[in-house]
Amino acid sequence: MKQALTTGDVAKEAATSKKVIRNLIQSGKLKAYRLQRDYRIERSDWEAFKQGNPNQPETSAEERGRSMFEDDMRRKGI
Repeated sequence: MKQALTTGDVAKEAATSKKVIRNLIQSGKLKAYRLQRDYRIERSDWEAFKQGNPNQPETSAEERGRSMFEDDMRRKGI
């Protein structure tokens, strides 16, 4: 059985906000499906997204005070 994550689960794992995750989904960068009022992300799709992100910083998000996804979105103008 596949494991589905909520936007909150993914946001917590990525050290970012649910809004950032929703923006990634709505822009088509992160694969997800709607379930009632929220999105669900398959664990395999989340892992694939993380592996396909070449802009992962060398320092941790906590050290910089923001998440790698927020940095990536700023660079891409999202």
